[in-house]
This record gives sequence, structure tokens and C-alpha cells, in this order.
Amino acid sequence: MKLRFKESSFGGKCKEILYKFTHMPAMWHHAKYRSNLALLGVGGSFLVSWKGKAIGHTSSWLAFPVPKGGAFYVAGSGPSISDQELESLKFSDTVLLNGAITLVKSGIVPKPFAVIVEDGRFILERSELIKSLPKNTTMVLSVSALHALCTIDPLLMQYFTVYLMQSVMMPWSEAKRPINTLDLEIVRISGDIGLSLDLSYGHFG
Repeated sequence: MKLRFKESSFGGKCKEILYKFTHMPAMWHHAKYRSNLALLGVGGSFLVSWKGKAIGHTSSWLAFPVPKGGAFYVAGSGPSISDQELESLKFSDTVLLNGAITLVKSGIVPKPFAVIVEDGRFILERSELIKSLPKNTTMVLSVSALHALCTIDPLLMQYFTVYLMQSVMMPWSEAKRPINTLDLEIVRISGDIGLSLDLSYGHFG
């Protein structure tokens, strides 16, 4: 059974409103997370504080591991995953997206190369699945997902190896950036659709 959590309390909502009153609209994109979560950039990583207390730091993208042989599998979630031949994943570097984390519990991917979660609601609703991942699992999380991880248990920042996947257009401590101002060597853009070529720069989510 999936559990549903409220991402902010009444007090948090009040702080969100106050933040919007004291900052220009271009800085509002992470307002709802700032009542509890604080991120301070330090040499390519971020010091993470939760409710005013430092709880750990994200890893620098310069330290992100390289797959053996330069190749890896990516397993997404969805009904079709049960129709795939997955045994070869046991012996390969595999990146898991959201619900594909169940492949760890089933033993098909006992140690994922990395887990990527963009939607914080998935972590809130599947918290036991997240907590069942092996210690030091590489977690690539958006701001929303990082906030959700701290919501279910701030100590998980010490349990996992966390990389922050910022939004290309809405970075944490910067104003929202129009799509036509982005570095075209790092993103690929077609109209209003973008593809990030470098997660250290950010993602389109």
C-alpha cells in the first residue's frame, strides 16, 4: 500500500509565502522546499542542512563513477519491464529509474550502478523501497527528490552517496533561466523541448 505524505506543514507554507514576498518571482521555483532544506555550494558539491542542522553533503560530479567499458543499461519503470529479459543485468552496470528499484529487491540488480529519481513524490510514497537499497548506493536526485529523502529520514544523507541533479532552467540559488539563454554545448534544444547532455549542469524536468 502506498503512503501519501504532505510535503509541507502549515508553518512551511507560511515560510514559502514569506519567501515569495521577499524575493523576485524569478527566484520562486524552489520556495516550497526552503522552509526545511538549505543547500550551500562548496567546491562543486553542496552542504545540505535540514531544519537548520547540517546533515551531510552531496558529492561532486567530478567524482561520479565511470561504468566499466564505458557502457551501461538503463532500466525504467512501467508494466513492460516484466516482459523483458533481465538476467543479463545481474552482471552489468545498470542505472535504475524510479520504480525499477524493485529490481534490487528481486535480486536481478543486487547493486545498481546508480539510482536516478526526479519526482519527490515517488520517494515519499515508496519510502520503504528506498530504505531497502544497499548502503552507499549512488543516488542522483533532483531538489524535489532530495527534499523528499530528507523528509522520510535525514540520516539517509549519510547512508547513500548523493549527487544533486539540478534543473537546467531553475538552479537552486539562481534566477530562472529562459531556454534560449542556455549553453548549447551542454543542452540540445528543439523549440520548447530540451535534452541535457551533462547532468552536472542540470536536467529538464
